Amino acid sequence: MTSSKSLLSPTISRPSSPTLPKWSTPGSPTSTASTAAVSTTSSSASTSSGDPVATLQLCVGRRCLIFQLIYATHFPNSLIEFLGNEDFTFVGVGIESDVEKLLDDYDLKVGNVVDLRGLAVDRLGNRDLKNAGLKGLA
Repeated sequence: MTSSKSLLSPTISRPSSPTLPKWSTPGSPTSTASTAAVSTTSSSASTSSGDPVATLQLCVGRRCLIFQLIYATHFPNSLIEFLGNEDFTFVGVGIESDVEKLLDDYDLKVGNVVDLRGLAVDRLGNRDLKNAGLKGLA
């Protein structure tokens, strides 16, 4: 398994020569880490309602980018390339469903994902964490 969010493990893999989005700042955590948290929200309380994903939240360290997908007329190539880059690992709780919604709603592909629940079970040996939410993992 590849690297994870620093919430559970400080291990961060670094690609040999990362290509970062234009909105990253040299010397910031975004320009040195290859792990990002991905979170999506729909325009209603339930993502299973068929409403499209409204926002995409990308966080590295204490820096976050919140992109309002629902209002976007297009997506920057730097965002598309960043999400699809297999050298970066995107983590979250239930991230597979978030990634599926991004693909279904906007044809945005995410290259490499890790669910924190499986990682917690593997690293901590506690099978009860397989169904935990983010609060339970923290």
